[in-house]
Amino acid sequence: MAEKYQMGATVYELAAEYGCHRTTVAERLKKAGIAMRGQSPTPGVIKSVNDSVSAPTLCGMAC
Repeated sequence: MAEKYQMGATVYELAAEYGCHRTTVAERLKKAGIAMRGQSPTPGVIKSVNDSVSAPTLCGMAC
């Protein structure tokens, strides 16, 4: 299931294939450590991205 999701299948498609509800698919994927597509990033992810991006520059000078 996780591999199919990572290859692009939706939770709706997987639910139909496995004969369960989409929330069941989502719960199982989350328990397997799979990040769900189309969800807002968590504050931790936002901080990580912000920390990894350098400050904007103008003509090579930090703003």
